[in-house]
Amino acid sequence: MEAEKGFLKQSAVGDTIPSKWQGLFPIIKIISSRWMLAILHELLDGPKRPSEINKVHERISAKTLTLRLRELEECGLVHRESFEVIPPRVEYSLTATGRDFIYLIEGMVEFGYSWGIADTDAPATTPNLDANM
Repeated sequence: MEAEKGFLKQSAVGDTIPSKWQGLFPIIKIISSRWMLAILHELLDGPKRPSEINKVHERISAKTLTLRLRELEECGLVHRESFEVIPPRVEYSLTATGRDFIYLIEGMVEFGYSWGIADTDAPATTPNLDANM
């Protein structure tokens, strides 16, 4: 995953990350992009056609869904398989890296809940990390 090409191209956000933590940039870029986590979540159960993802997430346009799937493929989190049938059919699935990314996200979710966030509808309050330094 090269941070200088395509979707993961360095941005102003990347400039604010300390050099020791530059490896976080691709993760931040993916999690902060709208629909990325929803799409990855849909692929947890196995390969899906774009229309199957769109049925669950009706608010995402076909154009945006295609763009996000291509970005996830470019990042190496998703595999695209084309079937030579009529009409043409395409399926997307998680790669091994994509499954590892999901483990990372699940760990972050658990960490978030460890802060005592019980109601997912309520805005999360972040502990004062400076108080411990």
